[in-house]
Order: sequence, then structure tokens, then C-alpha cells
Amino acid sequence: MTTTVNKTRSPLLTDAVVIGTLIGAGSGLIAGGLVGLLGMSALHALLGGLALAVPLGLAGAGFELLAAAGVLRTSVFAAVALYWLFAFPLARLLHEVLFGLLVSGRPTPPDDVLAFLAFQGLVSMGYAIGFLWLRERLALYRMRRRS
Repeated sequence: MTTTVNKTRSPLLTDAVVIGTLIGAGSGLIAGGLVGLLGMSALHALLGGLALAVPLGLAGAGFELLAAAGVLRTSVFAAVALYWLFAFPLARLLHEVLFGLLVSGRPTPPDDVLAFLAFQGLVSMGYAIGFLWLRERLALYRMRRRS
């Protein structure tokens, strides 16, 4: 019986991790595109988008793995917000360092890391709302498609 449950759960878990990764990576690429529209060179916008897409994609996958394991209750927004309160600022810090590394060949962390992380923590609440909203919409779409 355990084998049957695992075989049934595996495709659902894979779908969820793919969706979490796509939401995170997609939001990073969209941010890069928006920066490109604001006047940054296309190469810098692409590199910035990729530097943000990787950590946010990994954070999205981590979110789905924790949700699947029952560690993170997605029905309680406080739990989702708490996850992104840590994951989003760390992703943004990694983005800053990676972008400097890709553009100039040396990592460029922010001057005041604590202030940077605090501000990103505030921004993370909006990101958590958007992530959860998009995740729910995609889950509904996925359920409709399967039935």
C-alpha cells in the first residue's frame, strides 16, 4: 500500500516543485525585463534577471518541498509569510552578489547588509501574497486539466 501512495504522490509532488520553481524563476526574469524597460542595457537586464531567477526559483522549489512534507501549511498565510520573510531577502542578497559577479567579475554585496535585508523583509510580504495567489491559480488550473 505504501508503494501505491508513493507512486500516486510522486507526479503531484513533481508538478508542485515545478510550479514553485517556475513562479520563482519567472518572477526573477520578469523583474529583469522590467529593469530593461527602464533603460538598463539588454545584457545587464538579462544577467540581472537570471541572477534573480536562480535563487527565487530555488526558494520556490524549497517552498513546495516544505509544503509537501507538511512543514509549511499553505492554508495559513502567516506560515507562508514567515517562509518568504527569510527566503526572499536571502534570494535578493544572492542576486546582488551574483549580479556583480556576472557583470564586473567580483561580488558586490550591498554596503549596509542589515538595512538591505530589513528592507527586503518588508518587500517579502508583497512577494508572499503574489506567490501564494499565483500558486493557487496554477493549482486550480492543474486540477481542472487533470479531471
